[in-house]
Amino acid sequence: MSFEAMAMVVTVEDISPINKLVLILLSNYADENSKCFPSYDKIAKLANCSRRTAVRSINTLNKLGLVSIERRKLSNNDNQSNIYTINRNYPFLNFIKSIKHRNNRSFTCTCSSYQS
Repeated sequence: MSFEAMAMVVTVEDISPINKLVLILLSNYADENSKCFPSYDKIAKLANCSRRTAVRSINTLNKLGLVSIERRKLSNNDNQSNIYTINRNYPFLNFIKSIKHRNNRSFTCTCSSYQS
């Protein structure tokens, strides 16, 4: 799991719950380069949705610029799972956020390390 990818995607707003869930699942599988390659069937199973919904969600995330897709084929031209890269340059991911602590003291977290 890439902690950086997970920290980035939880800040994304204004997307549907299924798209957010799929984005979080992808970030959970992501390596240190924010890349992962779970199958559509695996994503659908973990998101408790149909395969078609998983495909639609990933395509939506791609259109929004949150995820890029690299399609792969085996040597015999059969499909292989895609490689997904979580986009570190997405505008929501460069943020400054104030977080309330339990004792109502706040601190500021500057996440400039996510910029490329």
